[in-house]
Amino acid sequence: MVDEQDERYDLFQEIEKWKNLIQNNPEIIELAFFKIFVKFENLYTKMIPEYAIGNSSKLGKHEKLKMQFSDYDHLKKMTNVSYFEINSRMKIIVEQIFEKDNCFELIQQDSEWSFFQDCKYLRNFIAHESDEAKREYISHSLHHKDFLEPKDYLLKKNRQKGGQSNYDRFVKMIKNFATVLVEEQE
Repeated sequence: MVDEQDERYDLFQEIEKWKNLIQNNPEIIELAFFKIFVKFENLYTKMIPEYAIGNSSKLGKHEKLKMQFSDYDHLKKMTNVSYFEINSRMKIIVEQIFEKDNCFELIQQDSEWSFFQDCKYLRNFIAHESDEAKREYISHSLHHKDFLEPKDYLLKKNRQKGGQSNYDRFVKMIKNFATVLVEEQE
């Protein structure tokens, strides 16, 4: 477990909180997934400006910069971004700010990145329940197969991943991505 000073603390606490709750009541797995996803997004989008203005993670990780910003306001003005989120526009901004092989790029090159994108469509469907979000969930997360309720998708075991449920795969991926964000990689 990580200590309170570690940027991953809130995320890892959220994961642990839901672990036992889900075992006792699998019906709440959608809520657990959603809360963990949001905590990860918060961590990811927090670290972009932290590294961009030259700060290090609490564990001493820093990213090499192509350009440095004096503070958060300077970064917002120069990028014309007031809120950082995980999307294709942010990928372009990250490429302009950071040297190659930065943590954000490493995450997006990870073999699980496409699964993360699938999970993002699932998160959008859980959050909005709109027809468009449902179509994207079916198209991307379910790969045009028959509709599955989000709970059933998360509980579904994946034979190609050693019988691991999609939820367990998601949690493992999020922990790995969070570690790449704040710890120096060898």
